[in-house]
Amino acid sequence: MENRQDNVREFSQKDLKVLGTLFGLIAMMMAFATLTVQKVIQVNGLILPASTIWFLLITFPVMQIICANYGKKIANIAVFVGWVSMAVTTVMAHTLVVLPPAPVFEARNEIFNSLMSGSLRYFLAASFAYIVTHMLGNEYFSRLKFTKHLWIKSTVTSICFVLVNTFTFTFAMFTGAMPFGNVVSIFFGTYVFRFCLIPVITILFCIGHGIVYRVVNGKRQPKVAEVGRGKRAKVVSPHLR
Repeated sequence: MENRQDNVREFSQKDLKVLGTLFGLIAMMMAFATLTVQKVIQVNGLILPASTIWFLLITFPVMQIICANYGKKIANIAVFVGWVSMAVTTVMAHTLVVLPPAPVFEARNEIFNSLMSGSLRYFLAASFAYIVTHMLGNEYFSRLKFTKHLWIKSTVTSICFVLVNTFTFTFAMFTGAMPFGNVVSIFFGTYVFRFCLIPVITILFCIGHGIVYRVVNGKRQPKVAEVGRGKRAKVVSPHLR
């Protein structure tokens, strides 16, 4: 018996509103990260890009919420929406760079241009890291069958693909832009910081997943139920039946 969330079905108005909100969060986050990634911060000795905090706490739980409620195909559309948001933001930022500054802005123009021009490097690096991380993450989340508990699936998926995203993005973004030793420090600092936030991702996923179910179905989500009989019985969440 296949889960219905992977089949084509008609969405209700509530589904469309929920998906619109979730897609909007992804698009907003990727636009924000495109313009702010260049700031590197230090937290208790760990060096990491400032935007990683919001990237982690928004894109990972939101993608998992979409995947759990609507399937990997819709979640992959959300990945595309985030990529388009990055692309549009990059074009807009570079358009501002080439426009001539007013005399009153001359003193700040060089700083502004340096910040905006970094968005192109981010777009190239993040396109690969972001798409690979979430496309594979959606596939992995959907195929993870060893447990019936969605919170465990969320945690395991986050552990695996936070590492994938941190490695691919850090080295693609900062290699050549700063000494290699600093790049390695940023990688380890970012991953340690992100790893510590994985329980928060799981909590946000569980809360968001429950809210989506309640909004769409108008009631609290019941406990997981057993579908089928005998040895082939399958445990699925009621909203996937």
